Amino acid sequence: MPFQKLAILGGSSPFTAALVNSLKDAVDKLPSFEILLHGRNQENLSLMEAYAHRVLQGSGWQVGSTTTMGRVLDGANIVIHQIRYGGMDRRILHEEFSERCGVPPDETLGPAALLATLEMLPDLRETCDAVVEYSPDAWTLNLTNPLSYVTSFMTSHGLHRCIGLCELPTMTAHEIANLCGLESHEMDWHYTGLNHRGFIFQVSHSGRSLLEELPLVLGKRLIGGISGEQIAELNAVPLKYFTLAIGKQGPIRPGRGAFLKHLAGEIINEVRSTQTEVLSSLEKRNPVWYPFAVVPMIVALYSDQPSKQIVNSAGEDGIVWESIATVSRSGIAIVPQPECPKPVRIWLDKFARHEQLALSAIIEPTQDNIVEALAADPSLNDRDVESMAQKFWHALEASSSQHAS
Repeated sequence: MPFQKLAILGGSSPFTAALVNSLKDAVDKLPSFEILLHGRNQENLSLMEAYAHRVLQGSGWQVGSTTTMGRVLDGANIVIHQIRYGGMDRRILHEEFSERCGVPPDETLGPAALLATLEMLPDLRETCDAVVEYSPDAWTLNLTNPLSYVTSFMTSHGLHRCIGLCELPTMTAHEIANLCGLESHEMDWHYTGLNHRGFIFQVSHSGRSLLEELPLVLGKRLIGGISGEQIAELNAVPLKYFTLAIGKQGPIRPGRGAFLKHLAGEIINEVRSTQTEVLSSLEKRNPVWYPFAVVPMIVALYSDQPSKQIVNSAGEDGIVWESIATVSRSGIAIVPQPECPKPVRIWLDKFARHEQLALSAIIEPTQDNIVEALAADPSLNDRDVESMAQKFWHALEASSSQHAS
């Protein structure tokens, strides 16, 4: 088989080193790849290319890099989209915006997620145009947050093989199994929801319901911040973002963006100053989405044997739903799930309504549409939406002015 081409957009990110490490662990399960890294920072890009050469030497794979997107995408079989539009400095600004609004500074939920999407649209549109032009039949694996909004835009913009990937449902299932003294493959479970707003339900082992036992097993402990009492009320295990998604988690002081910016510098300095394949700085942030979502998906897409993976893909309603799917070289098929518990359905209806209004605001960002989307956001929990909308609009206008200049 000739070399398969893997294009990594956002390949100058220092955290790409963790992706390279995960790919190395799966070399024997994959065909020979030509990996091409694309990024805006030439120095970082060259360092990531050198690191990939070092880690993958002896594998027979090829590695290259360029700041020209068309060269990276031309003929690509798989595209990993992990561009952080605006860089880490933009994330820090979004955290400051969230603080002014009195909401947790999360980049995947709440007003900051909507603002981030609207700000990145001009650049994201250019990326989509390039993928459609140079690699229209590639599988595009989206990691850029806010995952559901970005995946929805990319799909509607002509990327018919675009899916979003997140490790959290799989990791949560692993944690449930561990609490029950099982391996995850010994446990049957179902899943439904939106990214970071999903629920694991009907969990069983050899016909025995584990959800009934889980609150007792937990006691006063938590699973991803979720209590046994919440699990019993929902008859399901929500993902760890649940309390934030329903507005029950108080404001968290910003600082994550600054930490990640500093850590990225540490990783680059370590790559620059050493020839080791093990980067101790990476241990300060474990990018588990690579070994638990991205690389398993790539392996599955080259396998004749179907395997179950978690995918974020657009449904008939235009919303990107997070689902269990069977994946193989033949394609991706969503696995039908049984009816979820009624308390879960109530929350999913609220999440879906907000998602639809947010997508409308992304397509047509008028003040009225933004107010309507914010008013429907469960994470805002009856906060002063009119005041928040004014802050939102000022932030968006300031961003538009900067982009135009």
